Amino acid sequence: MTVTFAKEFPWLEYIDHLTAVVAKRVAAPAVEDVVGEILLKVVRHRAELDEVSSPIAWMTRIALNTIADYHCRSAVEQRTKSEWAADAQTQNAVADDGEGIEQSIAGCVLPFIQELPPLDAQVLILTDLDGMTQRAAAEQLGLSISGMKSRVQRARIRLRDALATCCAVQFDRRGGVLEVTRRTSDNCHC
Repeated sequence: MTVTFAKEFPWLEYIDHLTAVVAKRVAAPAVEDVVGEILLKVVRHRAELDEVSSPIAWMTRIALNTIADYHCRSAVEQRTKSEWAADAQTQNAVADDGEGIEQSIAGCVLPFIQELPPLDAQVLILTDLDGMTQRAAAEQLGLSISGMKSRVQRARIRLRDALATCCAVQFDRRGGVLEVTRRTSDNCHC
């Protein structure tokens, strides 16, 4: 059977048939996409059309293979989405635990801050506890911005050293608290 592909091939008849085949096996939103994919495969392999005795059977075979491919891809996508959702829930649970740890640490940090030199304590309270920007805190305390940044860095180092005598704190790669282990120390406020 010799067919001039574009002119003599009864496209509308076959498209209706393919759409019916696909609609029985694929959810409605994807029917047009799958039919389009089938038609692309038919066009790519149009040289084989001259060799087949039944074009409708040939196209139906392509359709069934394409539908099987679609379902395989859908299953893989669904598993991937499920894995992503599970990973997100795990990360949220770790983040929630991290927030709980950080809140429990916050309760014992204030006594350590109060033991620092008065200006160090004041800059940490303003910037880290009250959430004020370093620029605003520098203006309030009459310091230069670079002086304020240096003061905050030194105060944080002193606070970290004081906390290290009391507790061992492990951080994740983003700086969130993973675990706190209390050391035996008489200086501990926790």
